[in-house]
Amino acid sequence: MKQPISLKIDSEFIRPLRKAQNEFIQVLLSAFSIRQGDMGLILEVEFDDESLSVWLREGKNYIRSQLDPELIKNYQKDLEIFLLEQNKHKKKDFVFGNTAFPFRFGNGGTLPVIHYGDNDYFCFFYRDIHPVGWNIANGGADSLSELLDPIATIERELREELIIVDPEKKQRYIFNWSEGHPPDHPDFAIARRVWDEIFKGHDFQDLSDQTLPLKWLSGQDSVQIKYKNEDIIEVQDCIININAEDFGIEIDRVAKMSVSPGAIFCDGELSNGKLLNQVIGLFEVHRFYKSILAGIIEFDPDFVFWNGQNRSMDSLEAVVKEYLTHIIKQGIRTLESSKEWETLPCKYCLCPVTRNLIRRYLIDPKSFIDPEESKPDVFLSFASEDQEIAERVFSYLQNSGHKVFFSNETLRHSNFGDEIDNALKDSRSLVLVGTETNRFYKPYVRFEWQSFHNDILSGRKPWKTPFVTFTTNPDMNSLPRPLLYRQIIDYTQGSFDDSLKKLNDLLTKRSATYT
Repeated sequence: MKQPISLKIDSEFIRPLRKAQNEFIQVLLSAFSIRQGDMGLILEVEFDDESLSVWLREGKNYIRSQLDPELIKNYQKDLEIFLLEQNKHKKKDFVFGNTAFPFRFGNGGTLPVIHYGDNDYFCFFYRDIHPVGWNIANGGADSLSELLDPIATIERELREELIIVDPEKKQRYIFNWSEGHPPDHPDFAIARRVWDEIFKGHDFQDLSDQTLPLKWLSGQDSVQIKYKNEDIIEVQDCIININAEDFGIEIDRVAKMSVSPGAIFCDGELSNGKLLNQVIGLFEVHRFYKSILAGIIEFDPDFVFWNGQNRSMDSLEAVVKEYLTHIIKQGIRTLESSKEWETLPCKYCLCPVTRNLIRRYLIDPKSFIDPEESKPDVFLSFASEDQEIAERVFSYLQNSGHKVFFSNETLRHSNFGDEIDNALKDSRSLVLVGTETNRFYKPYVRFEWQSFHNDILSGRKPWKTPFVTFTTNPDMNSLPRPLLYRQIIDYTQGSFDDSLKKLNDLLTKRSATYT
């Protein structure tokens, strides 16, 4: 699959991967393939130490200047047909090969979905250079290890790019990673210092750290990376995002979080060691959906944040122009780039990556089904580490006639915070799946079973409501007390199938008495 590159190569911008270790690395692929898997798409890529790579951000423009505009348009159309209309066209494979049109592999991004006040909002960053518009939190790998682990790029980029503080509570939110706490990247430390100074200028300082739990909403795609002669590396639970307009192959995820109503959103991205300080917009999910379906292409946010302040009372254009003036004074952009921005016919569209992510992963007819028809019988709660077991439980219960709320299937298309709350309220039973007791204490898992338990205690649900822990070798000494007094199924006692049957029988009998 690996092919050479037939464009002009300047070592100032493009180098073999073995010589490209820097804060920005994207390997150039002139060949890749996508095939349909059991659940989603499977992207296959191949490269080695001699593969040409962009190692400076300016290298992206260097490559773009050599690409055929007509090919960009044609490839974009082909990719959209394949990625966005997969089920309609029943195409099994997309095989790409063109030595004169390489795609950049190494990007990772997150679409933050933030519960803020009473609603859920998409969080976008305003990008003032090509491709101009609202963008998710994304960026390139900064090492070979990140090229081989796109999830690490995704987590680092979100952590570095989105900084959230609450001035009134004097708190700074710190993301709680399911994969552990990554070490601080130098860029992140620099951005934190700059923001500390800005916060002091706004008369609030000495911020304490507040852990912010994340709910990663897994995609159905996967990536298979063949590097040299080593074993194939497989990355799962992601969203493949490929577009020819920006000749990029990006691996994305969606992250759900909840913050206080007084939170301020700040950009932590650096450009040549200087804080970019992008404008951040929050877009109410339902209103945004309606705008998309109505064919609107430019979007005004419900909330606007810039320079450590809530600027929602000011016009978007005024705030953006302040931002443009700032980055020119900082030497990040030139006056010519600002003049080029002025001539753009569409200044507040969605960047290609964001547009494809929204269209492919979030906009779906299932988003608008009758709420009464979608009420679940069973709420399935689990930590991300136990997803494989949870999927088996989900499939069995679904095939047994239950309507199951399973976040990886259900929590993708609408107002995420409301979906969880409504599902917990409507469900007639809860099944908590886990292989280790400590996972029941993870913030989002604990929130789910504790909320359900409280509904039983308060009388909002009948006392005999099924509340089942489906686990292995339960440690009664460390199991949360509310679970000790409910049903516990140890699926290692006997066969797994027998345990599933026992679970189904319990849910069926108890649900029949639900009033």
